[in-house]
Amino acid sequence: MLAIASELGPTHTHGEVTPPDWDRRCTAHYITTFVVRQARANVVIDLHDGVPPRTRVSRSQQATVDALRTIVPRLLSHGFECVTASDIFSESANAPDRARLGEQELP
Repeated sequence: MLAIASELGPTHTHGEVTPPDWDRRCTAHYITTFVVRQARANVVIDLHDGVPPRTRVSRSQQATVDALRTIVPRLLSHGFECVTASDIFSESANAPDRARLGEQELP
């Protein structure tokens, strides 16, 4: 995977909250519940936006897209701040795998 990533240019980040949204059986409801229940301050939420390069099987990530329509507003309403990996890297070269996601934990 790292070889493919280096070919494409993105930087790999490690996520502490990683729903199996790459699995086509995963629904938007499951992804939403998984993420919202595990969201905590200073964690990286790792969601997938496609399939590996050179994969002949096409899969839709519509469930992830649909889940984000609920996840983002819910996290924001609880005081979380959603940032990109690029934001994290530009903020601190010493801690590239940590995200600022607010100071509150969900109930």
